[in-house]
Amino acid sequence: MQPFSYSPRNLVVVDVAYLNGIIGDFKHSFERMLGRALPDMDLVTLLTCVAMDAGLQAGNEGVDVVFVASPDGAALDHCSPSRIRDELDGKACASAVGEMSFMLATTEGFASAGGLCGEVALAVAGLDALRRLVMVVGDESFDPAALKQEGRKQPLEVVRFVMGEAEAHEGWRTETLAFPMLKAFGVRGEELS
Repeated sequence: MQPFSYSPRNLVVVDVAYLNGIIGDFKHSFERMLGRALPDMDLVTLLTCVAMDAGLQAGNEGVDVVFVASPDGAALDHCSPSRIRDELDGKACASAVGEMSFMLATTEGFASAGGLCGEVALAVAGLDALRRLVMVVGDESFDPAALKQEGRKQPLEVVRFVMGEAEAHEGWRTETLAFPMLKAFGVRGEELS
């Protein structure tokens, strides 16, 4: 039997149900504020902006994205592409941060998507090649303080995206998801003035 050799350098973990809740509220609020309908969000733009706000540089760093969803909830609302299993799982595309590859993890056998997100984070945190772990998950899904950094050759940078204010914490930080979402929905800065 071959040993498991998957070893990403940059990983984004997305709780699909959590992101869908945010997208729906965000779209509705900004359509009212701007007085116009917003098109579907460009998913690759959203994830590229998330990766860059988390610290990835433009170029060839590359990022792996794991979508965590219930077996019947593997679709993103108001996004293009949206059908994770059919359009994204096992595929990759070019982005400003290099190749972006996609994977779907379903909650079969797990109590919740949030719990599986935490398990994925704990499992990959031990990989020495992993430099950056980016989480787009709810508050109850993941406590970055639970990640152990002991024994790592270089520290793991952990970033969690939230809808509130960006903050630094001991060993990890938060960034706001609002700015990547504005860009992905095609909202221009001058529309917000």
